[in-house]
Amino acid sequence: DDNYGSELTAYSLATGHRGDLDTLRPYLASPILQHRCTVLETPDGRLVAGTGFGVALALVPAYAVAHAFGLPPEVVLSDRFNQLFAATWGALAVAFFLATMRKLRDPWVAWFSTAAFAFGSSLFSILSREVWQHSLLILLCAVAVWLLAGTVPRRDVWKLAAAGFAVGWGMAARPSGILFAIPLAWAAVRYGGRRSAAFFAA
Repeated sequence: DDNYGSELTAYSLATGHRGDLDTLRPYLASPILQHRCTVLETPDGRLVAGTGFGVALALVPAYAVAHAFGLPPEVVLSDRFNQLFAATWGALAVAFFLATMRKLRDPWVAWFSTAAFAFGSSLFSILSREVWQHSLLILLCAVAVWLLAGTVPRRDVWKLAAAGFAVGWGMAARPSGILFAIPLAWAAVRYGGRRSAAFFAA
């Protein structure tokens, strides 16, 4: 379960164990949480996180707060707790997509396209119920498109850098994000010219 693997990685990072999962052995195949996870074993027998670092980094702040308030691992790693993040990522992806479409200055097209994006895909079904790698990838790409949409003035080089950061984070969440990165990189060069170096640097 890659999703659960990201959550375990996030919890390890939030509790200061830096990806070491030895302290989380009881939760690697949890009958309570009804999840199990494939992990890596080092030559000396330690268990370490191997995948999902992009998603884990997005979860770490909230996990750290939950841990500081004394919430047990069974709560932090539960589906109900993590559905909040999945639903939020899905909603934000739709919001950024709508904001981008509205730049076309055709309200009907904007709302129709957004409805197709939200309800004609899996965004508001599976992706809004579990913290899938795809959920964060779609959100980050929606943010990048929103930043790149339209002509980028000279004073908005930060938008190119922010878009590049979002695309890079998306690839860290899901390696297949390279398929989104290629057209977004083209858009950065198209809109930014030489200033698109900020996109690639970020």
